[in-house]
Amino acid sequence: MLKKIIFIVLIFSTHLLFGQEQYITSKTATGKAKDFFEQGKKAAAIRDVKEAVRLLDKAIDKAPNFIDAYLQKAILFNYIKKTADAELAFEKVLAISTTYEPEVIFSLAETERLQKKESEAVVHYQQYLDAKTKNQNTRLLAKGYIEQLAFIAEAKKNPVPFQPVPLNNAINTVYGREYFPCLTADGETMIFTRDERSNEDFFLSKKVDGVWQKANALLNINTSQNEGAQSISADGRTLVFTACNRPEGVGSCDLYIAEFFDGKWTKPKNMGPSINSKAWDSQPAVSADGKTLYFVSSREGGLGQEDIWITTRAKDGTWSAPKNAGTPTNTVQRDCFPFLHWDDQTLYHCTDGYPGMGKLDIFFSRKNEKNEWDKPVNLGYPINTPNEETSFNISVDGSAVYFAADKAYINLRDEAPEPNTVVNPLDIDIYTFELYEAARPKAVTYVKGKVIEAHTQLPLRAKADIIDLETNTIVTTTVSDGNGVFLICLPAGKNYGLNVNRKNYAFYSDNFELTESKSAKVPFLLTIPLIPLEKSASNPNNTNTSTAISELVVLKNIFFETNSAQLKNTSKAELERLKNLLDEQPTMKIQLNGHTDNVGNDAENMSLSTNRAKAVHDYLIKQNISANRLSFKGFGENSPIASNETPEGRQQNRRTEFLILSF
Repeated sequence: MLKKIIFIVLIFSTHLLFGQEQYITSKTATGKAKDFFEQGKKAAAIRDVKEAVRLLDKAIDKAPNFIDAYLQKAILFNYIKKTADAELAFEKVLAISTTYEPEVIFSLAETERLQKKESEAVVHYQQYLDAKTKNQNTRLLAKGYIEQLAFIAEAKKNPVPFQPVPLNNAINTVYGREYFPCLTADGETMIFTRDERSNEDFFLSKKVDGVWQKANALLNINTSQNEGAQSISADGRTLVFTACNRPEGVGSCDLYIAEFFDGKWTKPKNMGPSINSKAWDSQPAVSADGKTLYFVSSREGGLGQEDIWITTRAKDGTWSAPKNAGTPTNTVQRDCFPFLHWDDQTLYHCTDGYPGMGKLDIFFSRKNEKNEWDKPVNLGYPINTPNEETSFNISVDGSAVYFAADKAYINLRDEAPEPNTVVNPLDIDIYTFELYEAARPKAVTYVKGKVIEAHTQLPLRAKADIIDLETNTIVTTTVSDGNGVFLICLPAGKNYGLNVNRKNYAFYSDNFELTESKSAKVPFLLTIPLIPLEKSASNPNNTNTSTAISELVVLKNIFFETNSAQLKNTSKAELERLKNLLDEQPTMKIQLNGHTDNVGNDAENMSLSTNRAKAVHDYLIKQNISANRLSFKGFGENSPIASNETPEGRQQNRRTEFLILSF
């Protein structure tokens, strides 16, 4: 405060007389006008602004063209936040002389901007630029404000839908602040930060029948110190968060990681100097497959004050050296609070580096054909306001946004708080609203499976691979947890195969058609029985007769050309998995079964089903599987597993299976 008063006093220093314009300055003033001006300086020095303004007015009464007196009044009004009075005083200075102090034009524009007089402010910012002033920093600000005010005017003409609703009191409390909401892809688990008595901890809530249940503290993660700014993986099994000033810390704030295993969280680990820096590292965002981590850092090598950085996870679990996200994602200003949607194609983040409503606005970017991020797009007004918009999360289907905000900001979205306003610490809650269509990410669904032993129904740990059937490549791999459960996100636009396997068990396969013409809004909820191929409680004698085993496995990712026994290339991954299973079980014998729907005549369907079973049989023989372990049989349309009255039912009936004869 003292520095500000000293600054005000220094402003009272004399100005040189420019040209022959008729005005009075602090240097040329005489008599009573000069006396009142000097007394005003003294009043300002002891922080008596009201008295200083009174004395300046008396100086102006004695010398109506006393330009320095008007200038100092304007500065004092700005100091005490009387922006409208400051505007009038700056206008008077310019009415006396437009060349005496060129920076006055910029100051006038600032007062108009703060009063939301956008059109007037744009005129004066442009006048300031036209004056060819030499202060490059201020000129840069003026250019930026012209762009921002043009954006604000357009955004207010075209508001976007925004109806925020607070979450229930199972999440929000009257005694704490709740923020940083993050959700699993199925929308059934939320982890958020709660600040109680200046202590930040994580809390977890489950959604049951569409209602959030009472949140409980996250055990094994929370400590007596602060934890915050977290991100949860799509399946809810990996948590990356921020902790500051820890003994093992690398910088001021570091990223930590914990895993959910066998019903509890592992002890959090500092991600180490390969990820963390000596600077500030925070605000992580984990990709759907858990292989990419976006985070924010003030480390060296960035473009601005805070930048978004990216690291990727290798198969051995190690993380790569972080790389700056670069332009256009990062700017010379603040770029923070990233959220990478489960589609892996849409990035939301906050920045003040592009024209917006003021302070930090939420923007979104999409990946282009070069797999690079396009220029960020402002999410619009009134989602963005003159205040700061920060922590948020978006549901897997892109329809619901979860964010934290001060209650007053929700009620007064168009009002910027006065500088130095203290936010009520009990007023920050988590809200949700429906995101308008144009800002939504690409369609994404998920497959959530529970793997069980086919005979005992007990849960199993098993590996689950998602395969891009067009390229026959594995795009995501995970392992079911102790309850046999796994979750994998499936972005729209591709056809995927699922393969679930465990050593000494027959594998399970499934198929998900998610081309652009298909809906990706309905999740796939599966119970996945795996057939044991070894002695067990369910089959203690390991009997080798077809009547004792008779286990059928449907090969859902075997595809043929229409009305043909020609295998499609998209079958390759499934065929290879079947071949590998036979290699792993060298004594197992199987019968390959072919089936059709009821379209066409019986004889043709029988022939087609037999030829298709034989095609798989022949493929395996070419892969060095002994012919005496293989047989094949066609059933035509005689063994449907679904109704032939619908396209979906007929598709299920057109299938290839293998029957385990012995192992």
